[in-house]
Amino acid sequence: MLKLAIVILNWNTRGQLEKYLPSVVKHSKMPGVGIFVADNGSNDGSVELLEKHFSDVAVIKFDKNHGF
Repeated sequence: MLKLAIVILNWNTRGQLEKYLPSVVKHSKMPGVGIFVADNGSNDGSVELLEKHFSDVAVIKFDKNHGF
């Protein structure tokens, strides 16, 4: 059962995901914690990075930037 959801809003921030997401994943490995990246139509390879290197992170893909 999911008790805590960490949701990261993303739009063309591949560099920041590469730099900071490994730490978030590392320190969130416990029962009931889920990590989600909501991507606002990035075109910088963010989604591909997530799908290739962060299989434990759920990706919510939007077709365009909807903002906050």
